[in-house]
Amino acid sequence: MTICIVNSNSTKIYVNNLSSQSSYSTEIENIDHYNRKPKIASEDLFKYSILSPLTSLLSPFVPSKTSHTNSGIMPPGLLYVSKNYLIFEKPPCYQTIFVTPKTVSEISDSDEPYVYRLPIPWQVYMVQYTSVQDAYYTANVRMHFSNGPILSSDQNIHMAPLTNLYSSGELCRPMYSSMEDIDRYSKDLSGVITSAYDWIWNSGANIDLTSSITFTYSQLKGNYKSTVLQNISDYSLAKSNLYININSYYCNYNFVHDLYSSWEKIPLEQITSLQWPNNSIGKQFFEDFNSARGQHYRSYLNAHQSTQYDCCEECSDYDEEQESYSNQEDCECSCHSGLSDNDLDFYTYAGVWPIKNMTYSQAFENFISTTSPSINEFNLPGYNTIIDSITLSS
Repeated sequence: MTICIVNSNSTKIYVNNLSSQSSYSTEIENIDHYNRKPKIASEDLFKYSILSPLTSLLSPFVPSKTSHTNSGIMPPGLLYVSKNYLIFEKPPCYQTIFVTPKTVSEISDSDEPYVYRLPIPWQVYMVQYTSVQDAYYTANVRMHFSNGPILSSDQNIHMAPLTNLYSSGELCRPMYSSMEDIDRYSKDLSGVITSAYDWIWNSGANIDLTSSITFTYSQLKGNYKSTVLQNISDYSLAKSNLYININSYYCNYNFVHDLYSSWEKIPLEQITSLQWPNNSIGKQFFEDFNSARGQHYRSYLNAHQSTQYDCCEECSDYDEEQESYSNQEDCECSCHSGLSDNDLDFYTYAGVWPIKNMTYSQAFENFISTTSPSINEFNLPGYNTIIDSITLSS
């Protein structure tokens, strides 16, 4: 897929470069201009192209008309674009964060947000968008941090410790009061990028969702001097049960304030050298931990008890058809009472702790797997959800 500037006002994205003479000629013509060669008519240029034998060979197998989309004026940093997804990155910068220290249900008109100016490292934005009669709308957004621009598919990316983001990096979609909040963006790919960026940074924040903050403390304990925690005192960290409780997924505003206040003190030129926490695979870490319990808890008990693990009578009914014992997963009796003091040991055994690094390609595959049910011109779950939220709120 080639992005080709065809005039000063718009950008065309060509899906198939070999599908027509005109699209291919435009691309070659630009190359000739760059090399300052004499300008040749498009039809002659195509004829004398060194790739014309290959083009002739393939031409019977491709459509006779180029498929293109008006993208608007694209900002720098576009990494990937397809029918329903795009990825772009942004360089380090300062961002002003407005946080209301209450949950949505507690917020009143008199509440004033706290303001923080945070130095932000490289950001990677993964966006799912939908189309309605050739108009494009943002549906879902994820944002990750990186210590540099994306140069390879196996480059590690990290969790952004911000409220309003799940620990997977997915944004909790903003609440809209009117259609103007959606329609003010251009209905092209440039508008999708602008709206996705605004959703992350310009929609305000509260403390309904703090799991990424919580796991910043949990993951970076002991290494806080090389992280955003570096300006928080040892006492502030040590006095908190949250700091050592791996099962916590919510924290009060004091921890948000301590983190952001520490973060504010880091110079922008040092922000890309810091260690950042890692993302969850599920939307939140407790989903990953629950999955580990279901898959590995019984084998863990077998490996760590002197006697083999036996279910009690309440949950050991043998199902001959399934050739297994029933009700073990949902049982709440004593032998399935859950983890206690050995939580960290079990999560290490199950391979979910320490949290593993996630690469750029793994994060994108994960994003697609959770957002791609079936999106087409007649089934637009992302768009309809936005419209429904406006209708319900009004």
